Amino acid sequence: MWLWLAGWAAGRKLRGWQLPANARLLSLNVLFSVTPDGVPTFAPVPQIYSEISEEPVAAASLGQVYRAVLRETGERVAVKVQRPGIGESIAIDMLLLRRLMGAVDTSVLPQIGISQPLVPLVDEFAARLFGELDYVQEGKSCEKFQELYGGMPRVRTPKIVWCSTSRRVLTMEWIEGVKLTNKEAMAAAGLSITDFVDVGIECTLRQLLEHGFFHADPHPGNLLASPDGTLVYLDFGMMSEAPQYARFAIISHVVHLVNRDYEAMCRDYYTLQFMDPSVDTRPIAPALQAFFDDVLESSVSELNFKAIVDGLGAVLFEYPFRVPAYYALILRSLTVLEGLALQADPNYKLLAKAYPYMARRLLTDPAPELRGSFEELVFQ
Repeated sequence: MWLWLAGWAAGRKLRGWQLPANARLLSLNVLFSVTPDGVPTFAPVPQIYSEISEEPVAAASLGQVYRAVLRETGERVAVKVQRPGIGESIAIDMLLLRRLMGAVDTSVLPQIGISQPLVPLVDEFAARLFGELDYVQEGKSCEKFQELYGGMPRVRTPKIVWCSTSRRVLTMEWIEGVKLTNKEAMAAAGLSITDFVDVGIECTLRQLLEHGFFHADPHPGNLLASPDGTLVYLDFGMMSEAPQYARFAIISHVVHLVNRDYEAMCRDYYTLQFMDPSVDTRPIAPALQAFFDDVLESSVSELNFKAIVDGLGAVLFEYPFRVPAYYALILRSLTVLEGLALQADPNYKLLAKAYPYMARRLLTDPAPELRGSFEELVFQ
């Protein structure tokens, strides 16, 4: 459901609009010169940029991106301009969607035996969507991401130009690169899609399992391959955090899956807050065993991640599960990366690529929770 919401909203936000050149410059002038309270803040656009492209170079989630040159420094920058009136459009869309899902929760889900209500997912998604309207917060999230993960080899973000940024206009460093979805351009530049996906997988795992602060919208348009081999992350409007207890529980859950310890997997659902402690999870173990024993013909690393997510989802929907929003975003992040890799290599195995990081984390992390998981992996 969360994955569908994300795709639906992206389509609604981007479909069929483009700022005309005169409206674009007018919007920039207004956005830079006046706050919501009517207080002047910035100089007119010509005093900020010596050049700005007539046409957008990319479509962002809530606006469009233009190429420009800062007048003061001559630096090439990307300028993301928010679509005028987008906040009102999103509010109407979310209100209608919430009413629809409320009707589904009340009239449809009980009849088909699904206990996961949809309205809380809509509310969580709407909150994150409205959060994307604040480009100042997006700039801060970009810098936090760079601080936490920029030390990784081959990972970086654009530098934010704060003196030319406001709540509805974001100015950032221009970085040359190729979108991972552009196979021809990637091949012409001698860049491998799967190589960059490998970098993205380890970065995603570190986001989820080390600091918990993660990019919740890593669609292909937000990942750029630079000529020097660096994976550039873009668009930090939608970020999320996985609580520490969930990070440890996810790793434990993977260990229990590898060991085919289905009863322990069921107990993990309490820690992950998928299930109320008053619910007996033991009856779920046979369903997990029936599913995984059927697909685990060789090893976990040989499995397609999306196939596991889809199959496990079918099992979980038969029981009173309530999947937290952060977990749905985690699944989306990994399935997006796997989908990119599979387009280039149909035999790509995300779980096999993730295994070295998981093993290294279990071996080196001193946290008591992970020490227990390591012993389970070794001795069972």
